[in-house]
Order: sequence, then structure tokens, then C-alpha cells
Amino acid sequence: MSKTTESTSKKKTKKKDKLPKCCRRKERGGATYKYWGKNYIFDVQRAMELVQDGREPTEVEDESVRLSVKNSWIDDVHVTHVDPTKPGIIAHVFAKADDGDDIHAHVLIDGNHRAARCLQLEKPYFAYVLTEQESKDILIRKPVKSFTKVNEDE
Repeated sequence: MSKTTESTSKKKTKKKDKLPKCCRRKERGGATYKYWGKNYIFDVQRAMELVQDGREPTEVEDESVRLSVKNSWIDDVHVTHVDPTKPGIIAHVFAKADDGDDIHAHVLIDGNHRAARCLQLEKPYFAYVLTEQESKDILIRKPVKSFTKVNEDE
């Protein structure tokens, strides 16, 4: 191994070693987000590429941030060292109810730990919003059957 290659290799190793263990999986790339069990799987890596087009992030309503964090698996150790100033990514979700109605919602596919950190710090949380078409383009898996609607009034 040449000195240049050896030096470059050491630099990469040192940078990776400085990352907390819980952050290292994102370094491997290929990040996905599973929603509603595994009914929806989003290609987060592709979404990250799409939002680098110069669009501005949008402030997410506090109630939506709280609901997203509540419905996500959150690693409390990881929350302490995430960068809450980095915007998340919101995708559109489409489904068909058993009664034939179309369901259209939004889901935070990247940034739930940063959202949790913003709640801790009592700061606003921002996210990039994908278009409907972009959301469809990054969908790796979607449901093949309809869903029974849940009555939100209960």
C-alpha cells in the first residue's frame, strides 16, 4: 500500500471512528424509511438527493412534529447529538380505504430524531417537502390492498 493510500485510509477510519456508534449506519448509505409496518418503504437516500435542488425547507407545525416523534422509534442516546438545524424530509403517502375513498397524508421519512431534539430544545423544526411525484418516485414498496379507515373522532 502506498503512503498516499495508507494516509487516506487512516483519515477515513478516523472520521468514521469519531461518529457515535448509533450514527455509523447512515455512513453506509442506502438509507430507507419503513412506514405503517413495512407497507411503505421509502428510499431516503434518493430523497436526500432530490432536496438538494435549492428548495427551501418549511416549518413543520408543532402538533405534526409531536405526532411524528410519538409514532416513531426514537433512540434517546442518538437524540442528544443530532443536529436539529438540519431539515428533515416529508413525503406524500397515498392509500385506498376499504370503502374506496382515497387517503392522502404526509410522513416524515427523514429527521425524526432531529424533530425530537427540536421538541426538547423547544425550537421550531423544518423539513423539505417532496412533491407528490417525487414521493411516488422514491417509493420502494407500497401496499397492494386497501385499508380500513380509523375513526379519528374516537
